[in-house]
Amino acid sequence: MVSTARAFRERSASITAFVRALSAGDVEAATRCFAEAAHIMTLRYAAGRLVGGETIAVGREAIGAWLSGMVERRTRLYVVSMSEEGESIVVQSRWSLDGFHGERLHETVVAKYEIGEEGIRRLSATAHE
Repeated sequence: MVSTARAFRERSASITAFVRALSAGDVEAATRCFAEAAHIMTLRYAAGRLVGGETIAVGREAIGAWLSGMVERRTRLYVVSMSEEGESIVVQSRWSLDGFHGERLHETVVAKYEIGEEGIRRLSATAHE
């Protein structure tokens, strides 16, 4: 029987690899952390309620293109915490990246990662208004 802690480490390995690769600017390695048919989405909340969302990329090729843009903006990702929520892993992280006018932007994001045998199946990041 696999311990709960060990199962969590095994399930979160794709997230850890993704964070390291993106922060190192390695688009190929970051892209490989995702399943072939993976989805990246943003969800918007206001007053504690879901008010909208947007699909950012579907499929490894589109995810790779999106990640290329993130690397061009010198994106760095720092994990603050990880916890399990059912079959998903919830990650609170801090992002920093270059803005469009020379400024450095910083944001704290909570994201839910759905993990499968083939890697990250869905990444849903939340934005609060």
